Amino acid sequence: MRKSVTVVCSDAKNTNFPLQFAAIVGGTPPTVGVVPETGIDFDRFPSDEAREARVALTNFSPTAVAVKIVGAPASYLEAHLSAARLEPKQSADLIVKTRNGTPLGKFSGAVTVELEGNQNTRLTIPVTGVSMMK
Repeated sequence: MRKSVTVVCSDAKNTNFPLQFAAIVGGTPPTVGVVPETGIDFDRFPSDEAREARVALTNFSPTAVAVKIVGAPASYLEAHLSAARLEPKQSADLIVKTRNGTPLGKFSGAVTVELEGNQNTRLTIPVTGVSMMK
């Protein structure tokens, strides 16, 4: 699919300029797989209990990739990676834990992971759930 971008600028001296960008929309980059693809879903749980969920990140590229969390979820969630580097065909877990005091009701957020290798790429992994009273 192709899309066009139009930039309206009030600078009379620079009415035309090149605009370049790249994006991956609707999925993960071909170099790293995420399982489950839908992200982390805590489903329903009591708000006063800590919970843990994870997704697996697998490196399908022929070179090693460094991974780090660059965008943390909400204050009532904590996230960490089980490894900082993925060799080819190696996997690591992104682990997200709830803390006591999770707000009641439906919540959603995301964890952003940066992949440093041949091309720097960011993955945003959705985090959802429903916190209920016991």
